[in-house]
Amino acid sequence: MCDAGIRMSLGTDSVASNNVIDMFEEMREAIFMQRARTGLFNALDAASVFRMATLGGAECLGLSQHLGSLEAGKRADFVVVDLDDPALHPIYDPIQTMVYSACRKNVRETYIAGESVRPDPSPLIQAVKEIGRGLRGLRGF
Repeated sequence: MCDAGIRMSLGTDSVASNNVIDMFEEMREAIFMQRARTGLFNALDAASVFRMATLGGAECLGLSQHLGSLEAGKRADFVVVDLDDPALHPIYDPIQTMVYSACRKNVRETYIAGESVRPDPSPLIQAVKEIGRGLRGLRGF
């Protein structure tokens, strides 16, 4: 499809199709599936799959003038990935490290339109935390 000039993107939609909703896992899966399908180690590389997960998605949505890359005049939607995690070392190339080794737990900040955002946990999550705290006080837990 890439050779035919078809725009390619990568994403995750909901827990209906996967339980983790982790773009890092999606990028790895795309690479490994192409390796398995073609029998070629270099069927899809980290830089290509990273582009599919960023600018490629914006292109497929017809929004590449506004989203998908950090450029003057575009929205600054991005995450900050902490590469100091010892599990990610050694780092030879930051893109390869993010694609092959990082996970959602390595995301430290999220920015939408250049503004730092911190999602507010839902009341349900707060209720579950309270139940967990209560259970820790019981014997045997």
